[in-house]
Amino acid sequence: MEIIKNKQFDEERALYNSKNVTIDHCLFAGIRDGESVLKESRNIEVFNSSFSLRYPLWHVDTFVLKDSSFDEKTRAAIWYSKFGKIDQTKLFGIKAIRECQNIQIKNCQIQSNEFGWKSKDIELIDSSIESEYLFLDSKDVFVKNIQMKGKYSFQYMENLLIENSILDTKDVFWHSKNVIVNDSTIKGKIESIKNPKSGFIKADSIGHIIKENSIMEDTCKIETKF
Repeated sequence: MEIIKNKQFDEERALYNSKNVTIDHCLFAGIRDGESVLKESRNIEVFNSSFSLRYPLWHVDTFVLKDSSFDEKTRAAIWYSKFGKIDQTKLFGIKAIRECQNIQIKNCQIQSNEFGWKSKDIELIDSSIESEYLFLDSKDVFVKNIQMKGKYSFQYMENLLIENSILDTKDVFWHSKNVIVNDSTIKGKIESIKNPKSGFIKADSIGHIIKENSIMEDTCKIETKF
C-alpha cells in the first residue's frame, strides 16, 4: 500500500478517491478549509491523524481508523460508508456517522448529538458516548460495555442488543422493535412499561405499568429504586 506520512492537507478533496493507501500522522486542517478530503476512497488505513474539516469520509468502502481524532469542526464525518473499523478514536463532531453499514467501533470517545442515524450492522463496544438522538432509525445494532449519556435514545430501531452497559437517557426505545437489554443499568424515570415479558426492571421511578391483550405469561419483576 502507498504510505502518506507526516503531511498536512486543507484543500478541497485533498485525497479524493484514494485507493490502497495508509495515512499516518497526518493533519487535515488549515486556512483553505477544504471539504470531503477522503471522499469516495477505497481500502484505506488512517493512523494517528487529526481531522478538523467537514465531510472527510463520505462514500468510503473498507477503511480502518485508529488512534485518531475528529474535532467539533468535523461535521458529518463518516456518511454513506461501509466495512469500517474504528478504534481508539475521538469522534467529537455533530452527526458523526450516518447511513453507514458494517461498522465496528471500539475503545472510542464520542460526543455527537446525532450519532449513528439510519445505519445498519453497527457494533459499539468498550466506549463512552454523549448523544441526544443515538442510533435513530437504525437496524441490527450491538452495544456492549458502553457508558452513555443522552436523550431520546434508540428510537425507531429494529434489532437492538445491549449488554453490560450504563445508560443515562430519557425517552428511550420509542417505536423500536426487537430490543434486548442484558446486564445493564438504565438510569432515570420510566414513564410507562407495557406488557413486559420477563427479566428484571428497576428504575428511579415508574409511572404506569400497562398490561393489556398479552397472551404471554408475565414473569417480569418490576420495582423502583426508592
